[in-house]
Amino acid sequence: MKASIVLAGALAAALPALAPAQMYKWVDEKGVTHYSESPPPSGKSQPVPIKPRADPAPAPVPIKPSAATAPSNAAKAAPPKTGASRAPQPAKEPPAETPGQAELRRLSGEWKTAPGQAVTFSLTITTWGDSVFLDFIRKDWKVANINGRVSYDFTGANGQGRFSVGSQPSDDWDVRMTPTRIDYRLRGDVMEASVTSSIFAGSYTLRK
Repeated sequence: MKASIVLAGALAAALPALAPAQMYKWVDEKGVTHYSESPPPSGKSQPVPIKPRADPAPAPVPIKPSAATAPSNAAKAAPPKTGASRAPQPAKEPPAETPGQAELRRLSGEWKTAPGQAVTFSLTITTWGDSVFLDFIRKDWKVANINGRVSYDFTGANGQGRFSVGSQPSDDWDVRMTPTRIDYRLRGDVMEASVTSSIFAGSYTLRK
């Protein structure tokens, strides 16, 4: 009898979720307890409700990345190398030339008075940093050569401007040779200069 009860209980526990929702229990004339899906012929039975057993959810299956989706070794970012060379930087362009600088570049060099003028001299214009120097060489009938060099302040652009004396010459130069101001106008390689000086003031034409 105990074996029948145990077997019937095991069968009831093993029924799937689609098993019948009704079982019958009865005891025969020999005292043996039975379980069945249909009632006994005698009609004397006790219905046994069966609760459907919920199956546990299946464990998730890990998905391995395929060769198409897995990142390749080449695509992985490599760590930066110590001392790696940087991309060459474009060379910086020099600052644009100002009108005054362009004018001085045009004026730099030696200018000489044109033949036939009463006073003959040469004028050499040079620059040193922000300073502008004028070298004078005058040939005079009294003095073979009169030389002088003076630092000047310069203002000019577009072929005209002026040089104004910025510092007096040293003691070994003739102060009389120092023009205090030169106003000029350029026409190609010809300079029309108005010189203010104690010794050779006047208007002159000079050529390079």
